[in-house]
Order: sequence, then C-alpha cells, then structure tokens
Amino acid sequence: MDEAGGYAEPPVRGRSTLSSLALAALGVLLALAAQTAYRTWRGPDRAVAAEVGSIAPDLQLPGLSGAEVRLADFRGRTVLLNFRTTWCRYCRQEAPILQEAHATIDGLAVLSVYIQETAAQVSAYHAELGLTFPAVVDDRATAARTYRVEGIPQSFVIDAQGVITAAHLGPLTMEGVREYVESGK
Repeated sequence: MDEAGGYAEPPVRGRSTLSSLALAALGVLLALAAQTAYRTWRGPDRAVAAEVGSIAPDLQLPGLSGAEVRLADFRGRTVLLNFRTTWCRYCRQEAPILQEAHATIDGLAVLSVYIQETAAQVSAYHAELGLTFPAVVDDRATAARTYRVEGIPQSFVIDAQGVITAAHLGPLTMEGVREYVESGK
C-alpha cells in the first residue's frame, strides 16, 4: 500500500535491461554493416597485399584503345606502375619525367593507371602532353584500392619477377626513377 492507502504498482523490472540489450544488439548490427560496407569499398581481393617485397597483384584494365591490358603481360621487364589523374597538377608536372623514363631507360615499362577517368579524357591528356607510354583506365578505382593508393601520384616499381621493390608517394624525379630501377634489379 502507498501513503494514500492504495496499492502502488511494483517497479517494472527488466525494461532497462531489455532496452540495453536491444541497443547493444543494434550497435553490433550497425558495426557489422559498417565493416561489410568498408570491405566492399576496399575491394574483394584484400588477401593480396600490394607492399614492397610482395608479388604485385595483377591488374586487368581497359587501355585507351579499349583493349584489355594486364600487368602480367609486362612480366620479364621492370615496371613503373604509376597511379594518377588528368586533373592533378603534380601528375602533370611528373608526366614529362615518366615520358623521359619510358623513352630512355632500357628494360623499363611505364604503365599509368588513371583513377576514375574516362578513356576520352586520358587520350586527350596524353595527346596534349605528347605522352606515348601505355595507360589504362581504372574508372571504378578498383586497382587503386587493391594497391592501397594513398594519394596521387603514387608509383610502384615492380621487378622482372613481379615483386614490388619500391613504393613512392608524390611526384617522381628522373634521378629517383633511375635509383628505384637500379636498386630493384
């Protein structure tokens, strides 16, 4: 009985515990959904790491003519794999260096991967700058995610056996390219 002589309702037990459990379950579901979304964004092939000392993950992307280009097609040569865009000013500054490396370093294949660009944009850019090295279009950024590209330009040097020997974030210099290529042989 309460002070007024009536019966007081007993406290409801378990509601706060039930609410806490529901909130915890909701939190777990949200965390799982976020983790799934992040894994999907990062790409399906995350078991292969694009790190110095590891085998370079293969890429198969459309070239400027529309034909598929595979990184594996360059096996047996040193590859300078360069991730870039047409709108990046540092990429534009680096372009003549890549062209010079392509033209003057024997045994080196320069392959540029243009992130979230179209073949028409890249073709116009190559024509404007007089670039003759091969380029591919990574319109969905899947290759960029596979290689964990952190910024642009970003380059990877891959030896003739397909092993990543160097990674470089930012524009390259000709001296830097030569040094990477020589140290990776």
